[in-house]
Amino acid sequence: MLLYADKIFSKEWFKSLYLIIQGALIAAFGYNFFLIPYKIIPGGLMGLSSVFYHLVGIPVGLLTIIMNIPLILLGMKVLGNRFGYKTILGMTLLSLFNDGMNYFWHDVTLTDDIFLSCIIGGTLVGAGVASIFKAKATTGGTDIIAQLFHIKFKFSTGKVVLFTNIIFLSLGALSIHLKNPETTEFFKMIVYAIVAQFTTSKVLDAILEGTSYYKGIFIISNKYDEVKEKLLTQLRRGGTMIHGQGMFKDDERKIIFTAVSRRESAFLKEYIKSIDPQAFIIIFQTNEIYGQGFLPVKDIE
Repeated sequence: MLLYADKIFSKEWFKSLYLIIQGALIAAFGYNFFLIPYKIIPGGLMGLSSVFYHLVGIPVGLLTIIMNIPLILLGMKVLGNRFGYKTILGMTLLSLFNDGMNYFWHDVTLTDDIFLSCIIGGTLVGAGVASIFKAKATTGGTDIIAQLFHIKFKFSTGKVVLFTNIIFLSLGALSIHLKNPETTEFFKMIVYAIVAQFTTSKVLDAILEGTSYYKGIFIISNKYDEVKEKLLTQLRRGGTMIHGQGMFKDDERKIIFTAVSRRESAFLKEYIKSIDPQAFIIIFQTNEIYGQGFLPVKDIE
């Protein structure tokens, strides 16, 4: 039972299975129709496999599975068996879908614009990998490395994937160039590959971490009552009052913590500026907000 951590045939089991299949299909479509035909190195083990595919014709998916074995064993040791089994499923399906598409539609391209192909391919791969990540799995390779770094050091998943993949794709582009030294496309290949990887990482982070248009705000103001009234009556936003103490004079302070949209944030800043120029305000970007007035708590994944 590949998804044994979820009760078989339960809602969660089917959801995980659906996310992995969906993600593998989307990512394979991006690889096979937009990146590999143009020799745009995808990065990671899939990228290294595509290099060997262009050099000696070894199927991308088959070689990816072989190179993933030691990384999957490491992931299982650190992240648990559920991670390992789901990752095996995600990696296997992605490899099979990719090789299957390549078999039936060998080197088929859907656009003649290489730059556009980078953007579309990177977007599809990012969306597909994010879907697999949501099932608590990966496609292997640098995705495992990204998961490990995220859990151990809280690094952005997309950024880890981006930087590790840039190293792989640079080596891959160099290998292809050395086989065909007469070509002048070496630097173009690297640039196109970086564009694709950057797009993938941004889409990956946007889907996994959210693209919230809301901001969290801490407000310390002597005009506490006026700011509270503004929030409740005009912006129709709630908040939390936190009791604090100033460090210089040890005086009692009331701190307002709230979340508002970008538009509401602009109005609130202008209002506070007009009534209390000495106020202290901290504004930060949020990724996800759940609760009354925002996303339902039941939608937490």
